[in-house]
Amino acid sequence: MKVTSFPTWPATRPTVAVAAAHAMPFPMLGKADTLTPIQLSQIPFSIPLEQGVKWWWRVKSWLLTANFSDIGPLEMTLEKLQYPYGDERDMCLATQPGGPDFPSHKWIATYDASVPGYYRRMSARLEYLPPLGLLSFGTPYAPPDYESYGLEISDSSPDTRQLVPVIGLEIYTDALWEVPSADIFGSLMTVPQPAGSFDSDHNGSIDGVTWNGHWAGNVPMATITWSLVPATWWPYANADDSNPTWDANTGARN
Repeated sequence: MKVTSFPTWPATRPTVAVAAAHAMPFPMLGKADTLTPIQLSQIPFSIPLEQGVKWWWRVKSWLLTANFSDIGPLEMTLEKLQYPYGDERDMCLATQPGGPDFPSHKWIATYDASVPGYYRRMSARLEYLPPLGLLSFGTPYAPPDYESYGLEISDSSPDTRQLVPVIGLEIYTDALWEVPSADIFGSLMTVPQPAGSFDSDHNGSIDGVTWNGHWAGNVPMATITWSLVPATWWPYANADDSNPTWDANTGARN
């Protein structure tokens, strides 16, 4: 694992040596001089580096809002897997990439709309910067011997420099969605899937960035709308919860 540091002061501050008190360590699961995901990713999304850092370090949970034409609307909050650490201070101390104490790269949730006689559950998971660049579902972005992200070589500031991360969202019926006429099973993924009986593109957005979505299942699912936005934030407060750096509800800097 490579580790780099980003200054925690604005980019307009004069360039000086960065002291430890004003820098944030950031695990980079690859090499900063490698652009392989741009060529190898089947869906090479690109986001500002500053936004990528925000997703990794600051977003505690995401709000997913979706509407499936054959299922209906749903809303769920994807929580970050926190075992074995409990808050952002513990998360920052994790050191082993892929090991049990490495920062979790998953947010998950389940939506239960079951009614008497019918089992109706859907689940969702978002994975971001997974170890080795491999998601736990769908087609991998690149063979495991390649880097798991791309960061272009540039002197630009973090708000304009581009990161090409490995990231995937899946919204799927948990076993199946039972209805009177025909049970529904399948999933919407932001990574390619093998061709199925019915598959179609349904783009959405993650934090305002347009993202490809692809449905595959036993029902055509004519329309699907979906968006994912940050819901809560890690505050990065003192050990006694005083002086939080970020507002836990809005993400604004205090």
